[in-house]
Amino acid sequence: MSRQKCTECGLVNFADEESCKRCKSPLHKLPQPTREERQAKLDEAYAMQGSADPPSLGTFNGIGTRLLGWRHHEDGTATATVWLTVFYLPLFPMGRWRLVSPTKDDFEPTFSMRQLLTVLSPSKSVTTEYQFVEWLKISGQEVLFTYFYAYLWVPFKVFLPLWLLFHFTPTPDKNDGSMTSALIYGPLMMVWMGYVLVVLTRLLHQTRGGH
Repeated sequence: MSRQKCTECGLVNFADEESCKRCKSPLHKLPQPTREERQAKLDEAYAMQGSADPPSLGTFNGIGTRLLGWRHHEDGTATATVWLTVFYLPLFPMGRWRLVSPTKDDFEPTFSMRQLLTVLSPSKSVTTEYQFVEWLKISGQEVLFTYFYAYLWVPFKVFLPLWLLFHFTPTPDKNDGSMTSALIYGPLMMVWMGYVLVVLTRLLHQTRGGH
């Protein structure tokens, strides 16, 4: 019986197996479409598209419209919902779309100096162009997940380390003076601020369609 080697962990499996016995990765992956194939599919979808016009996207200091709730698919497309946001917080959805999924060639790495400077800039204007394919019905489950992620999970992920820092770090004796407090809390606060910057740059990358 023919065999096939898993590209993820290297285990040799029977060729008729759907997934690797060790890491459970699929053994028969679909080939990724080329740019020409994606453009041809886009042109075909535009020809079949209804009267819905592609939305205009852009935010200034977090106020405007942007895509959230990204779901990437193996055929080279993705689905995402257009949200009206204020200070980067989603208020209400305005429509859901299928669009050409951004690739690594379209965006910089997850954490880059450019994205770090964007996060640190006091004035942030973000405008990204996408190739929209078709309008879809809004998903209630996706909307609820977006609210949960923005208003509960992100604050929890950002501020939990800060709470642990002040809750479990021993408080210096008052007789030691303020210098001891600075030596203890100063480096820890710097580490936490660096962690927050990493989280924010990853969020910027993901909300723009990065994998």
